[in-house]
Formats: sequence, structure tokens, C-alpha cells
Amino acid sequence: MPKALKKYKNVKEFLSGVPAFKKEMEKKHKLPAKDIDKYGKLTSDKAGIEKKYMSLVEEDPKLKKISSDIDRAEKAVKSLSKAQDEYIKAHNTVEQINKGMKSLEDEVRGDKKQLLGNDKYQKLRQHLGAANKSYAVAEKKIAQKAALQKQFEQLLDVYDKEKDKIAKSYGVTLTTDAKSLIVLMGKSAEYSMIIG
Repeated sequence: MPKALKKYKNVKEFLSGVPAFKKEMEKKHKLPAKDIDKYGKLTSDKAGIEKKYMSLVEEDPKLKKISSDIDRAEKAVKSLSKAQDEYIKAHNTVEQINKGMKSLEDEVRGDKKQLLGNDKYQKLRQHLGAANKSYAVAEKKIAQKAALQKQFEQLLDVYDKEKDKIAKSYGVTLTTDAKSLIVLMGKSAEYSMIIG
């Protein structure tokens, strides 16, 4: 049965405790210098150890759930990415139709009764109705996109906070079974070396 030699709250504490544990290996556990050197080599890739630790933290079910929510929100935001272009296009269309109608109205000095039989004016009025509907739809999409973007940013913030919280308490334990030294991250053995 493996025996726990040292427990650390997180990977930063583990990595900062490497020099002290190397001394402890020599004095308390009476391990040979070659084993102490092996342990030094095992723990020398600090960036790799931190990366491995963080990948294990990211496998936490809570973080996976938040991550899937982030992916869903990001896809929803991307699906509305053209909303601004649609809004500008609808705005310009409404503006052009209004200018056309205004020029026809100016020709008859504002007497709209004279324009009732004008086919061009009637077509412009129909197009204006359709353009106003497009404009309203585009406005609605922009509002949706803004709300989804806010939700997406909130989820990113929640993810980062939860990740930091989990990373601070995930734990690293050094154990031995008389033949090897094992580094446990959480509950899984990630690094080991033969001793003796």
C-alpha cells in the first residue's frame, strides 16, 4: 500500500517545495544521491508539470459544463455576427426610399393626393414597408447579439474564477511504495520514478 510522504494544496506549492523535499529525501528518508538527482530531473520541467496539472483541472466536471456553455454562447454570437451589416443595409435602404418619396412629394409640392395614382410612388411605399420590417428585424438581432455577448463574457469570467478555485485545491501528493516515488495530481498518478 503506497504511503503518502508529502501533501501539497496545489502545483505551485508542490513546485516551490521541490528543493526542500530533495533535502528531506536525503536526510529523513536516507535515499541515495542518484535518486535525489532523478527526482530533480523529474521535477525540472516546471512548465510541463503546471501544464499537466492545469489540463487535469480542466477535466473537472464543473469546468466541462461551463466550457460547453461557453461554446454554445460563442456559436450563438457568431450566428448573429452579420446583424450589424443587416442593420446598416436596412437603414440605408429606408433612407434611400425616403429620399425617393420625398423627391416625388416635392414635385407635387407636398400634395400626397396627387401621388395616389403614381405607380412609382406606390411601389416606393410598398418597398418602404418591407424595408421597415427588415430594419426592425435587424435591430432585434443586434439587441440579441449584445445580450448573448454579455452572457458569453460572464461565462468566461465564471470559468476563470472556477478554474482558479479548483486549481488552488486540486492537490498534489508524493507517495512511495518502497520501490518507487509517485506524484499524484488529484487522484491520478502522473509522474513516477524507481528508487533504490
